[in-house]
Amino acid sequence: MTSLKARKIFSDDERSVVVVESVDIRFEKYDTGFGVLAFLAPVATVILQAGRASAFDANADPVDLDGLVDQVPELSMILS
Repeated sequence: MTSLKARKIFSDDERSVVVVESVDIRFEKYDTGFGVLAFLAPVATVILQAGRASAFDANADPVDLDGLVDQVPELSMILS
């Protein structure tokens, strides 16, 4: 089960930084029982400054912010 989550990691009077992460949770069955594996991977970083938002991937390349908001609905609440 993989999903995208957004969370604000920094905020001050001038800017905020939001990270979008891929969360992958896997349930495994072993001979000795069950296991849960969880993986977090950064997908994008969103910078909010002076009423303007910009998004970048892990290589600092620009990302379509509207497309990111479509994939992560909670991001629209953080951006407003």
